Amino acid sequence: KDLAGSAVPQMSDVHMISHRYALGPGKRESAEDRLTYHSFLLLEWDHGRHTTVLELALLNGVGGYKGKVNWCEDRDAPLPSLYKAM
Repeated sequence: KDLAGSAVPQMSDVHMISHRYALGPGKRESAEDRLTYHSFLLLEWDHGRHTTVLELALLNGVGGYKGKVNWCEDRDAPLPSLYKAM
């Protein structure tokens, strides 16, 4: 229980999702392109009310720079909703 006496949520499941970026028509993959994946974790909680997304990055890398993340619909907006929320 937390300090207020409420039950502390426990993670019930975790999913790792990885993908490679499409290069577009007519472009050839380099060796680096074939080895470079973008990954994130989706955590599920036992209360079932919401999930948590953890975006992974390289050491000292920046994930979600300026609020631009692949899992938000307005990623390419001048001021994405994630950036506003932060």
